[in-house]
Amino acid sequence: MQEKAIRNAEKFRGHYQGKRFVRPTGATKRSISVSSGKLDRFKYRVMPSTHYAAYVELGTRKMSAQPFIKPAFDAQKEQFKKDMERLVK
Repeated sequence: MQEKAIRNAEKFRGHYQGKRFVRPTGATKRSISVSSGKLDRFKYRVMPSTHYAAYVELGTRKMSAQPFIKPAFDAQKEQFKKDMERLVK
């Protein structure tokens, strides 16, 4: 999922601040990391550490959304379902 989120973040288009276009810097893409739970080895968290990542993901009233985490999660969820079905058969 981390790799998919990073690939999605490579497609950022940038945004406008007033009339000036601001190109993406790659900071959010570089900040995407994975961590696991200390007590629960089946719990993993993939997330960016930039303070504005939620605005990029969800958009604002002045900037359209550029989702990168949810599409990665949706793809991972489908892969998980397929893996579970394969194990049951």
